[in-house]
Amino acid sequence: MPEKSPLAARSAPLEKGYYVPVGMFGRLDAAERLAGQLETLGFPAHLQSRVLVGPYATRQEAQQAAERLKRQHKLGVAGVMQVK
Repeated sequence: MPEKSPLAARSAPLEKGYYVPVGMFGRLDAAERLAGQLETLGFPAHLQSRVLVGPYATRQEAQQAAERLKRQHKLGVAGVMQVK
């Protein structure tokens, strides 16, 4: 059986939890590049027509990650979202 591509692994259905939306892109390669950079920084990244970081078990954990992304990595993070 063929191994999943990195894109397929990052675009799988989302688990329940809180996520930090960090970007929307018109080009898939740009989204994949950001997701790869975030994973290198230790953030679990997913592609769902946007790049999400997570899941986090609580809103507080997601907000802390959002603040870290804004402060340390200068990303324009607009908040958190919850997948139920």
